[in-house]
Amino acid sequence: MIEGRTTASVWDFGDSTAVSNRPYATHAWAALGDYAVVLQAYNESHPRGMSATVVVHVVEQPVHYVAADSLNPLPPYTSWATAATNIQNAVDAATVPASLVLVSNGVYATGGRAESRVAVDKRLTLRSVNGPDLTVIDGGGGRRCVYLANGASLSGFTLTNGVANGGAGVLGESVSAVVSNCTIAGNRRGGAEVEPLHALSTTAR
Repeated sequence: MIEGRTTASVWDFGDSTAVSNRPYATHAWAALGDYAVVLQAYNESHPRGMSATVVVHVVEQPVHYVAADSLNPLPPYTSWATAATNIQNAVDAATVPASLVLVSNGVYATGGRAESRVAVDKRLTLRSVNGPDLTVIDGGGGRRCVYLANGASLSGFTLTNGVANGGAGVLGESVSAVVSNCTIAGNRRGGAEVEPLHALSTTAR
């Protein structure tokens, strides 16, 4: 982003693509790799320009797997053969922003943090393979089912048996947390089953 008065600017995205005279810009790269992104700005005080460079790493979305019946859970859980047996372990192993944690069928009633069965404390997607009828996150009657940080998303789970003063089923940090294709039922104690977040295609009862 450019701040202050400029007479001209150029964004070079490192893949033979450049745009001119925009205070900010977005770009998508077509291939994996490392790209040096250079912003050059000019004004009367700096006729030769001033530049800033950042290297952008374009990688495949990392996937971490969870299967309740996994026989060989091995961090960082990057295949079904080494899948985690509880969801929290796979979430904790996901260190790259926008990673995917993919969960197979089962009832997940172990693991988590003190207040939540699953605490998604980073920007990633937590998704089941076959939807809420076959994939359950169970709070065990003693904790919230799911906590979602800014930018996190949850899709395809039944959230049940959660207990918390607010958001017993799911608590979203802000409207940037997204819930879709979930059934939220049988959670209790003060507050709503779903606390502020952006809920899509979600059944709460």
